[in-house]
Amino acid sequence: MKQSIYYNEGVKDCDIVFVLSCPGRDEEISTPPKPLSKDTYESLNTLLSILRSSDNEYSSQLRSIFKYDDIYSYTITKASEKIHYEKKTGDAEPSVNEIKENIPRLKKDLDHKRLIVSCGNIAKKALSYCDISEKVFVLQMMHPSFSAINRQIKSDIYGNKLITGEKGNKIKRLKVLSNMLENELLKKGLLKVN
Repeated sequence: MKQSIYYNEGVKDCDIVFVLSCPGRDEEISTPPKPLSKDTYESLNTLLSILRSSDNEYSSQLRSIFKYDDIYSYTITKASEKIHYEKKTGDAEPSVNEIKENIPRLKKDLDHKRLIVSCGNIAKKALSYCDISEKVFVLQMMHPSFSAINRQIKSDIYGNKLITGEKGNKIKRLKVLSNMLENELLKKGLLKVN
């Protein structure tokens, strides 16, 4: 299985790809090279676990869409191959020109995929340049890093305000993100009400 700081091949029969922005400091120092920082890896694995263990009317459908528990079973790619983080590059994200330079590679990484999960605004921007077939479904979600979900998700799935520092907030936020993905799947017609 091919793996680098900006790409993970995933298992052969998987037709889902997760697209993120670019490698950062954690990916740069990972040995062996991996495309996800520790916290993003943990968030995505927990998100998959929540989706796959869902106990609602979509449970079996979610398990058939997200067949694997480990995020590295899926293809993972980045909008840019170049490493970005403040201390090294003075920024944390790639420029529009850099994204455009990576489009041929990104299109190749998306080839033969049925479902694209776009993680964050940079991934969304990159995908907007890719001329994706109408037969391919694109789900948009926020970047799954702890800092992004902490900054953007302020209430649990029941609308209760999350108190800073309270135990269990990470799981509560990931359940909100799971719920958002389920709603995206419903809108795209990939989940059907039984």
